[in-house]
Amino acid sequence: MIKSALKKFKDSFLVVAPISLVIFLLCTFVVPTSASEKINLIICCFMLIVGLALFETGANSSMSVIGETIGSGLCRTKKLWLIVLSSLAIGFIVTFAEPDLQVFASQVASSFSGISNKWIIVSIISLGVAISLLLAVFRIIFKFDYSILMLISYGLVIALSFFVPQNMVGFAFDSGSVTTGPISVPFIISLGFGISTVLWRNKKQEDAFGTIGLCSVGPILACMIFCLFLKGDFNVASSSTVSLNYLELFLKFFKEVAIVILPILIIFLIFQNTMIKYPKKFVLKVLVGLLITYFGVVIFLVGINQSYLPLGFKIGKEIAGINKYLIIPLGFLLGFCSVIAEPALSVLKVQISQITKGKIKPFVIVLCTSLGVSAAVASSSICVLFNVNCIYFLIPIYSLIILLSFLNSKLLNVIAFDAGGVATGAMSVSFILPFISGTCFVLGASSGFGTVALIAAFPILSIQILGLIFKIKTLKVKDTSTGRIKKDQTIVDFNWEEE
Repeated sequence: MIKSALKKFKDSFLVVAPISLVIFLLCTFVVPTSASEKINLIICCFMLIVGLALFETGANSSMSVIGETIGSGLCRTKKLWLIVLSSLAIGFIVTFAEPDLQVFASQVASSFSGISNKWIIVSIISLGVAISLLLAVFRIIFKFDYSILMLISYGLVIALSFFVPQNMVGFAFDSGSVTTGPISVPFIISLGFGISTVLWRNKKQEDAFGTIGLCSVGPILACMIFCLFLKGDFNVASSSTVSLNYLELFLKFFKEVAIVILPILIIFLIFQNTMIKYPKKFVLKVLVGLLITYFGVVIFLVGINQSYLPLGFKIGKEIAGINKYLIIPLGFLLGFCSVIAEPALSVLKVQISQITKGKIKPFVIVLCTSLGVSAAVASSSICVLFNVNCIYFLIPIYSLIILLSFLNSKLLNVIAFDAGGVATGAMSVSFILPFISGTCFVLGASSGFGTVALIAAFPILSIQILGLIFKIKTLKVKDTSTGRIKKDQTIVDFNWEEE
C-alpha cells in the first residue's frame, strides 16, 4: 500500500513539475512577480501533486466502478424507456456541476454583455451533454456507425457556424470542450464500458470508446442554437485575479464538487440495492475511493484557481507587452506542458492500454495529445496576434478530421475523439485560456474564446495522422511464408516496433 501511494505521488510530481517549472522560471526571469506570488505558486504546485495523486487513487476504485455498475445495470433491465431517462439524467447531473464548466461559465458571464448569469450557460451546456450521452448509448446498443454520426454532427456544427454571430462562435466551440473534466470523464467512459460489456460480453468493448467525443459535440450545437437568439459582445477584463483566500476557496470547492458527487453516489446506491448486489466489503471500497476522489479534486482545483489562473493572465499580458511574437513559441511550450497534468487523460490512457492489451502504449497517447495541444495553443496565439477569427482554423481542422475518420480504423477513430475531449480540463480553462486572454488585453483582440476548442481539435487530428501512418506501415508488413499481408494485422500497433 505504501509503495503504491509513493508511486502515485511520484507520477503526479512528474506530470505537474514541467508546467510549474516553466511558470516559475517565467516569473523569476521574465515576468515581474512578488516573493509572495512565487511562494503561492510553490504551495499550489504541491497541492496539484497531492490532489492528482489522490484523484488517480480514488477514481480507479470509485468513479469507474460506479459508471460500469450503472451501465451494466441499465442494460440488464432491457427497458428502453429507463435507459433513455437515466442517460438524460446522468448526462445532465454529471455535467451541471463539473468544476471546469463552472470556471468557464464564470469567465463567459463576466466578459459577455449578453449573459450575466452563469447558470444559464451551465444549464444549456448540460442539456447538450445529456442529449449527446443518450445518442452515445444508442450507438453502443444499436451499433450505429461512429464516423457517420460524427459526420452528421459536425456537419450541422459547421453549417450553423455560418449563421451564428461570429463573435460567439469561439464560445460555442469551447462549450463542447469544457464538459470533459476530472469527474465526468471516468464516469462517462466507464458507463460505456458497462453497457458494452453486458451487450457484447467483451467481444466489442471498443464500442465503449467514442462516448467522450460524442458528448463534446452536443454542447456546441446547443450553444450555437442558443446564440442565434443572443445579442452582445465580449470584453476582456482588465485583470484576472483571485479575491478568495485558501479557506474560502476550499469551502467553495467542497460545496461545488459535492454537488456532483452526491447525485452520483445516490444513483449508485439505488442500482446497488435494486439491480446489482455487490458484497458489502466491495461497496465500502467504492465509498472510500469516492471520498478520496472527492478530496483529490477539491485540492487540485484550489491549487489551480489560487495561483495558476491569475498567473496565466499576468504572464500573457506581460509577454505580449515585451514582444508580441513571443506568445507563439511560449504558447507552444505551455500547451505541451499543460495537458500532461490533466487528470482525465490519466484515466483514458490506462483504459486504452487495457482494452488493447498493451498494443497502444499510454505514453504514446500522452505524447500525441501533448503535441496536438501545443499546436492548438500556438494557433490560438496566431489568431490573437493577427486578429483572426478562430473559425478559420476550426472549420478546416474538423473537416479534415471527418475525412480521416473514414480512412482510419474504427478503434483509432473513437480513441482519437476521446483523446481530444480529455485534453481540455482544469489546466486548459484555468491557465491557458487566461494566458490567451492576457495577450488579448494587450493586443486589443476581442476575446480568447475558441482556444479551448482548438485544444480539443488538434489532439484528434494528431492521433488520427499517427494512426494513418501506422496503418499504412502495417499494410506493408507481409507474411514471409506466404508473401501475403497478414489478415490479423488490422489493429494499429503503437509499440514503435515491428511485430
